[in-house]
Amino acid sequence: MKTDIYGETFLKCVLTWLCCLPGRQGMTILEGNPAEFNCTVETLQTSLWQVKRPDGTFEAIAQNGVLYSHYREKFQLEIQNELSGNNTSYFQTLTLDEVTVDDDGQYRCEEEGQIRTVTNLTVEIPPVLQLKRENLTVSTDMDVVFNEQVTITCIAEGGKPPVRLSWKVNGQEKTGPFIGNSPPSRDRRVTSVIYYQPTLDDNRLTCVASGQQVIPEQEISVDINVQYILNCLIVITNETNAFIITCSCEANPEVEKYMIYVNKTLFSENQEAKLPSEKGATVFCIATNKVANYTTKEVELKPFHEEVPAHVTRFALIICLFVAGMVVVIVVIVAVVCICRKMKDVDKAEAHATEAREEATRFEMSQKTFLELAMKPLPDDYGLEQDDHQPLKDCDKGTEEKPDKEERSKKPHEEEDGLDMTKAAAEMAMKPLPDDDDSEQNKLNRHKNIERRKF
Repeated sequence: MKTDIYGETFLKCVLTWLCCLPGRQGMTILEGNPAEFNCTVETLQTSLWQVKRPDGTFEAIAQNGVLYSHYREKFQLEIQNELSGNNTSYFQTLTLDEVTVDDDGQYRCEEEGQIRTVTNLTVEIPPVLQLKRENLTVSTDMDVVFNEQVTITCIAEGGKPPVRLSWKVNGQEKTGPFIGNSPPSRDRRVTSVIYYQPTLDDNRLTCVASGQQVIPEQEISVDINVQYILNCLIVITNETNAFIITCSCEANPEVEKYMIYVNKTLFSENQEAKLPSEKGATVFCIATNKVANYTTKEVELKPFHEEVPAHVTRFALIICLFVAGMVVVIVVIVAVVCICRKMKDVDKAEAHATEAREEATRFEMSQKTFLELAMKPLPDDYGLEQDDHQPLKDCDKGTEEKPDKEERSKKPHEEEDGLDMTKAAAEMAMKPLPDDDDSEQNKLNRHKNIERRKF
């Protein structure tokens, strides 16, 4: 086996040439940040700073340790002396204050035409992301219909270098179906389109921009509200001689309208309906919400009739008898109370009548006594005429004996007693009768009382 001496020699020469090249390095800076370039030379008078633009042109920045005037506002150049034995060297630092996209390029430090350092500067700019649905910008949330495909576009503008776009659903990477990234345009615009078909578990859709060195992944997300109407069913519940028909659905948003059909005729527009069970029927339901209609399968109902069990009838009869007995007891109690109150009122009326009769009797007795006293003749010696003639008789007789003192004193007392009885009878006759009894006897008594007062 022969050894390729020429090949090995060539490889060693290439490696030696690469090792002997001046130091090269790359620098990536976020737009707006500063950038520094360093270089050590032995003679300032032969040093040169220049930049090679991406289009291949060169621009001199500083020479012999001095900045050109048109770069003094943007660049700064610092020089430090370094001593090493008897030799003196110069350490230069070229600073770019705020990098922009126009500062991209290859920065070189040369001495006497020899390259000392080469630094490739790359300025990165983050992209501006947005989501669009059928040319309408999507903000924070989006309504979609379950299992209905929707086209969503992610747009990344102004990113440098251009980014790569990808998709996530609920935080998990989505692999398709979607259209991949479009090639970047002149304004560094990249787009990606996804044909998104929502599921019931989806709640968040995210577009991810990646591929830059110093800028981390950028994301833009939208909350997904999946709308649907699913799994509508007819639920049948048997009651005594009736079907209870219920239409039940899973829906977002809620069902706005129910329609229950019996034998293909609209029977009710409520979620629940009651149907007699004597005859069979075929029923189905149509439910409607904001996004769709759902029609259930037809359900066939067979007629049935339930007899009331005997023990239920006996129990109902016992309850009815108990209630009727309670009603009778209450009626009897009320009647007894009313009768007692009536009897009490009758006794009170009889007491008033008895009192009125007694009062009438007293009045008749007093009237009779009054009449007897009125009809009684007065004594012969009572009166003014007899008293006036008495002194004449005494004068004529002269010697007539005087009445006994005891007899004269006794007569005035009898007369006074008669007057007192008369007065009492008159007062009793003047006494008014009670007016709480409005009977004929009471009216007669009041009439007599009035006549008596006149008398």
